[in-house]
Amino acid sequence: MVLPSKPKLRKMNLKKLFLFATFFEAQALLKQGNFQKIERNYFKKENLEVLITGIGQKQVEKTLKKHQPTCDIAINIGLCGGIKNLNIGDIFIPTTIFTEEELQSNNILNSSVLITLLKPFKNLEDFLKQWSFNNNADYLGADLEAGYLQTYFKKQNISFISMKVVSDLGEEDFKTHFLQRKPLLEKRIENVVKKQL
Repeated sequence: MVLPSKPKLRKMNLKKLFLFATFFEAQALLKQGNFQKIERNYFKKENLEVLITGIGQKQVEKTLKKHQPTCDIAINIGLCGGIKNLNIGDIFIPTTIFTEEELQSNNILNSSVLITLLKPFKNLEDFLKQWSFNNNADYLGADLEAGYLQTYFKKQNISFISMKVVSDLGEEDFKTHFLQRKPLLEKRIENVVKKQL
């Protein structure tokens, strides 16, 4: 008896767009080599593209408006602050992303939530005083870009995922400890990037 051969799987060449807020975050991918610099904040290599958006809502929206990126999948990789059950250096892949505006009208019911804020939170105590919401999330983090990126790609009907490395417990902690944590954060971002290639 002859068994049928296994069908050959064709490797799909999905066009992936990697979005980073800063060059610091993007270096993990750019140093993988042979990226062509198209513009100051835009790079290409075969089916991979890198767009550095800048930090915060205004920069993200300005960059997206200028480049109007299209792709098969958009992948946001970067740093975030840890609010609940996240430690420095943890890799955080949220199941839900809210912007600050959406948070005001939504209860947090999912297991891991990333909140995109208009400005960094000073420290955990100030954050928890400012935001009174139903916090049922097992894991809670905050950044300044992912929610705006998600909104853009959702309108384009493009798959979007955000993967963050926890860098701090608020702006005060970030300013005090970033240089000390920088090697750890670089390594963690590099690990996340390599798994997406």
